[in-house]
Amino acid sequence: MNKRQENKLTMYEGLLALLQDNGDRIRSINGFADAVTKLSGIMDEIRTKSIEVDEAAAGKTSGKYSAQDALIECLLPVCSALYLFGRKESNNKIMERASTTESRLRNLRDSELATYGSAMAEMAAENAQGISVIGISTEKIEELKSKAEAYTSSIGARESSIADRKGARETMNGLFGKADELINEEIDHYIELIRPSETEFYNKYYAARVIKDIGIRHRHDEPVSAATAAE
Repeated sequence: MNKRQENKLTMYEGLLALLQDNGDRIRSINGFADAVTKLSGIMDEIRTKSIEVDEAAAGKTSGKYSAQDALIECLLPVCSALYLFGRKESNNKIMERASTTESRLRNLRDSELATYGSAMAEMAAENAQGISVIGISTEKIEELKSKAEAYTSSIGARESSIADRKGARETMNGLFGKADELINEEIDHYIELIRPSETEFYNKYYAARVIKDIGIRHRHDEPVSAATAAE
């Protein structure tokens, strides 16, 4: 939820609280209570979608970073062993491929790091006997292969979460539009029916109707545009 939407939801909540606190006045006009109930339901849906948007990114992004840390932690000693083995064998190709640092690994793009991790696991397997004397066992090589695969999977999960978040955000934007339409096209008109006999309540309604902290103030006869919710 962006800042404008947060401010708009705050306005909705203040408006709904005022309307619900004046239930007798609302129920005195046929259909008004139904519109208020509908607004409450839309707001519940907005809150639910907002949580979905946040959770779609947070969990899987966190998983990706955990998998990245695990891969790098496993990768560095294997690369060092391969480098030392390549130096001993005067094999410049192995030395060149195995020469790296933690900062260099962290600066790689996701796909590059996954590919490099898999390539180093393969190179280590091909030279398992030579690096075993430096402390890299076959179990360690298999662990590296597993970490590289896990990291590749985490990248895919994160990309999937981006799509999930986009879908949830689009739905949430639509709900803001529904809330605006309900307020503009129904509730504002119901409140006008109360105006002659309930001037104080009418004024409180429009005081609550203002979206605060975004530099915009709407006149009583100037409806909030549904399109602004998606900005």
